[in-house]
Amino acid sequence: MLIRLAVKSLLQRKTAALLIILAISLSMSALLLTRSLSSELKNSFNSSVSGTDLIVGARSHPLQVLLYSVFRLGNPTQAVSAGRWQEIQQLPQLSWSFPIALGDSHHGFAVLGTNDDYFRYFRYGNKHPLENSAGGGLTFTHVNDVIIGATVARKLGYHIGDELFLSHGTHATSFHVHKEIPFRVSAILKPTGTPVDRSLHVHLAMLEAVHNESWLHAHQLAHHHEDDHGHDMHEQADDDHDHASMDEHDEDHDHHAHDAAEHDHEEHDHASMDEHDEDPDHHAHDAAEHDHGEHDHASMDDHDEDHDHHAHDAAEHDHGEHDHAGMDEHDEDPDHHAHDAAEHEHTEHSAAAIDHIHFADLPAPGKVSAVFVGLKSRPLTFQVRELLNAPDQEPLTAVIPGVALSEFWQLLANAENILQVLSALMLITGLLGTIAMLQVSVAFRRREISLLRLIGAHPLSVFTLLELEVLLLTASGWLLALLISGLTQTLAAPLLADYFSLVVSPQWWPQHTHWLILISLVLSVIAGLIPALSAYRVSRNTSYS
Repeated sequence: MLIRLAVKSLLQRKTAALLIILAISLSMSALLLTRSLSSELKNSFNSSVSGTDLIVGARSHPLQVLLYSVFRLGNPTQAVSAGRWQEIQQLPQLSWSFPIALGDSHHGFAVLGTNDDYFRYFRYGNKHPLENSAGGGLTFTHVNDVIIGATVARKLGYHIGDELFLSHGTHATSFHVHKEIPFRVSAILKPTGTPVDRSLHVHLAMLEAVHNESWLHAHQLAHHHEDDHGHDMHEQADDDHDHASMDEHDEDHDHHAHDAAEHDHEEHDHASMDEHDEDPDHHAHDAAEHDHGEHDHASMDDHDEDHDHHAHDAAEHDHGEHDHAGMDEHDEDPDHHAHDAAEHEHTEHSAAAIDHIHFADLPAPGKVSAVFVGLKSRPLTFQVRELLNAPDQEPLTAVIPGVALSEFWQLLANAENILQVLSALMLITGLLGTIAMLQVSVAFRRREISLLRLIGAHPLSVFTLLELEVLLLTASGWLLALLISGLTQTLAAPLLADYFSLVVSPQWWPQHTHWLILISLVLSVIAGLIPALSAYRVSRNTSYS
């Protein structure tokens, strides 16, 4: 009966009660998310690499080496030279090693240059090897093979045999795309839940060749000479065609000039004959004038006819030039299509020429970003680390992944503790709001308390009623907090997997949650003593009135 009375009492003040429940739930959900996400992220980060004893990079902070080599976060400030890499490979304690080179990308996904040892020795999780989604082994068969992660294939829609180009830099948008060499997808890795899913793997020597301008120039001269020769012959044929057209145009021009010269010569002869026929005799002069008038009239007619004839010839000439221009414009389209077809054929020839290049033809790598090392015995780890970290002309930083991750979590522990303290303060704030609401309600509930006393309720019953209201508000806040925490983790899990390749399993009931609920309920009971005692005193005073 007291529980029903407590629920009805809260419903009468539902606006204030809902605000208090929301405040408590937000503080509790923040506490749950902090604990569950930190635990899941630790497991995901720790499973990103396993079985690797040392990661060797250029001299920098160990955490920085770990972040860019394993998690693809940040960029290496310096690189390891090929000479130092050879020295690492010659260590007697070494069991295996493989290099990685970073710096390029493809649509925002990191490109990693390495060799076949990467797929042979890299491990993640509980020492799980990388696997081909289509079955079979993982190796670079051709120089332009690229093996992509599961997230890359899913996001960009790539399949086996698709071609792609690498971009310089690690940003999503790049202004320098290496279109000289196309890469072909040779394999797609199974999902790992690690940064491998967001990586593209190419052969280290081929990545060096992409950035070697002298090698690219020599490669283009060797494999595109035939195409360039054919292109030159095509241009020569076009020049001959244009030269022949110009000769024909010049001949037409000479022909029109010759006709004009003959016409001027006839007019000159006609004028000379007119002067020669003139006679001093008046009669002959009149006859000559009469004949000359008729001749002038005929000449004017002939002149008009000649003018019309020349106008007609000019119109035909303009029409011919118009037709010739139209034919030229018409001929430009086939040339344009032929040019596009030539470029397409040139691209196909460039892709086909890559197949004739062998790994021995590629330039030797000049530097690498980091070297993953496996030792013959685990106790040798610290010895080899001190050896590699020793001062040198080219100093190195050898990192133990487990130790670096521990330092990483120690750095994040302060932030995690701050979040938990803030969550506790929010919980205390919510409880104080509950106390304030109930304390104020006691002054307005004297009539309610008097009615309870009249029907026989004991002062302890009134005290218990107020405590039940506090417990109901806290329990409702916890239910809402569990719902918010679970939904937030469920929604954040795919985002963390897509953008950071971190696999997070939603925890609707995180570890040690029951202890947190118990502690918060005890705190709520303690906090509810203030309004409960006030109600108890009011009820005792009411009994004596």
